[in-house]
Formats: sequence, structure tokens, C-alpha cells
Amino acid sequence: MQKKKIIILGSTGSIGSQALEVIEQNLDLFDVVALVAGTRWEALAKQAIAIRPKMVAIFDAQFVGLLESALSGTGIAVLSGEGGVCEAARQPSDIVLAAMVGMSGLKPTLASLEGTRSLAIANKESVVVGGRWLLDAAHKMNVQVLPVDSEHNGLFQLLQSDQKNNIHKLILTASGGPFRGFNKEQLKHVTVEQALKHPNWSMGPKNTIDSATLFNKGLEVIEACRLFDFPSNKVEAWVHPQSFVHAVLEFKDGTQMFQISRPSMKLPIAHALSWPERYSSDVTPLNFDELSRMVFEPIDDENFPAVRMARACLKSGMGACIVYNVANECAVNAFLDRRISFLKVMTIVQEVLDKMMIPALGTIDEAMDFAEEVKVFAANAASKMF
Repeated sequence: MQKKKIIILGSTGSIGSQALEVIEQNLDLFDVVALVAGTRWEALAKQAIAIRPKMVAIFDAQFVGLLESALSGTGIAVLSGEGGVCEAARQPSDIVLAAMVGMSGLKPTLASLEGTRSLAIANKESVVVGGRWLLDAAHKMNVQVLPVDSEHNGLFQLLQSDQKNNIHKLILTASGGPFRGFNKEQLKHVTVEQALKHPNWSMGPKNTIDSATLFNKGLEVIEACRLFDFPSNKVEAWVHPQSFVHAVLEFKDGTQMFQISRPSMKLPIAHALSWPERYSSDVTPLNFDELSRMVFEPIDDENFPAVRMARACLKSGMGACIVYNVANECAVNAFLDRRISFLKVMTIVQEVLDKMMIPALGTIDEAMDFAEEVKVFAANAASKMF
């Protein structure tokens, strides 16, 4: 079997690191063309020495000298800055794993469409901000989009089984995060350390905080509507603290189909990288004793309004979804820097949604320019709450 040529955007993050573990278990199936990271040059150098890609790229150009020195004599090309990252992304490949966190991942993800056959997307922001433009461009360039988020990957697997017109609704699950059941008074005293202790998943800081606030589920509702072209009233989210069920299809005849597996990101990563085949995994299946203890609960919209806010943004249009995404990113950064409290993350996003004028957006360039305006507005809002 010919090896798949793969590029990883965000190789030093949680998704990228786990993807490399999957690849190292199947070295006879993959040929890594390029690795891309944001700032962690030492981790990138270590990965490159171990996996030997043709090139690496570091988004923050101030570290390029250190990276070049670390890789001296290896023959691995070193690129830097946004231009270098995009050049690495557009190298010829069979699959690109887009796993850069935040808005910085959008341009490299777009660039990757020029050189790849399949886009395995783990960057929510690319879909939320890039919207239909990104997906339409992938379609026009005959690039297969493969979701990597566990919920969307689960929906992707389930949707292979039937015609879209037979489906009544899509259902995503949320673990509820570390503060499931907390009231407003308890949430006032949440610390960064507590918010970073997720009960089920191992993720990077941004995604872990998003899970604690449930903004990840709001983003995922928007993403599901975009990826699968379903209206918001056909997409639901429920709390499922065990994180065994990742997605559910409900058909118009009353049948429900569940996608179930252990809460390990290695499974959706391996599925996306191996599609349409399935490679062996070191993740053990769930047993029926474990499945017998599953619980499902409605989302607490009063104390965790993020999903409700996401639905309102979907009704308002693409501009509001961009505000939701970018304002949350800025607020999460402020919380991680200990400049605002946990509850202020939600307050800032709502304030920016209420106060920003949202223009009509006709192109992806206009969307990206608007996202930069939102970033400035949200940063100012966060600074006033310090």
C-alpha cells in the first residue's frame, strides 16, 4: 500500500501530538511531509528529529533561528511566519490535519486546499469564521473534508449510513465539564487551575476552558450546521458526563443511531487519517457494564448560556457567529492570563455581541477583516473588566 503523505498544522498541540502518536504506530502507512507549530520551537524540533518531515514551519518568526540551529545538519527545511506556514500547508499531500488553535489556523487551512486531497479539520474557528466559503472552496477544489472533533467525527460516521432527507435531527453531547451542577455563586470563585482539570478529555488550554464554559458546545453547534448543512433547529446538544456517546442521529421514523467509544481523541484522529479505511488502535472498546451507567441531561442554559447564545448567533447570521468565536477567544485568553474571572468570559462575549455593529459579509476576506475588528473590540472589553 502506498504511504499517505500528511501535513500537520499545529503539530505541538494536543491534537497534533496525538496524531503523531497514531502515525508512529503506523509508520508503514504515512509519510509526513511537513509539521507546523505556533511558538513551541523546541517541541517542534524534537518532533521533526523523530519523524523526519521534509520541512517544518514556525508561525512566530522570532524563533526561526533557534529552530534552524536545533535542526542543523538534518536536511529539514525551516520556514517561518504566516507566509512560511502557508507555504508548508500548501505542499502536495494526501491529507492535511488542521489542528492549529484559534483564528491563526484559518489562513493556513485555506492554503492547504491548494495542495491536498483531504482536509482533516480540528480547527473549529476555521469553520465558524470561514463558514460556507471554506467548505465551498474545498468542494470546488475536490478536497474531502473530514471532521476530527469527536462529536462531528461521530456524526460523519453515522451520516454515511442513510439519506439526509431521512434524518430528523443531529444530536451532539457535552461532558458538562468540571463545573457541571455548579450555580452562579459557585462559578464566581472558579480558578484557572480548576477550569483546566477536565474530567474526561485531555486537551489544550483553550479547548479545556471552552469545555468548562460550554462555549466549545456552542461552537460545535455552529460547526455542525456548517459542516453538514443542517439548520440550527435540527441540531441539539445534551450533557452526557461519561462522554461515551459522541453523536446521535434521530431519523424521521423514530429510529436513533448512536456513535459510542471511549473518550480518546486518538479514535477520531485515526478515523480521519485512515478514511475510508480503519487502522488498528490501542484504544480498548467499552464493555457493557460501563455502558449501563450512562446519563443524559439537558444543558443548564441559565448558568451556562453559551449554547443558547450560539443558537441566537446562527439566527442572526455569519457576522454574529464570527463575533461569538473571536470574542470568546479573547475572553478565554484574558481568563487564562488571570485578568478576568470565569463568569466574565460569558459576560464579555454577550457584551461584544450586544454592542458591535455587524456588517454584511460577502467574502471570506471581509470575514477575516471583520474578525480582526472584533478582536480589538473584545480585547478592549476585557481590559475594562480587569
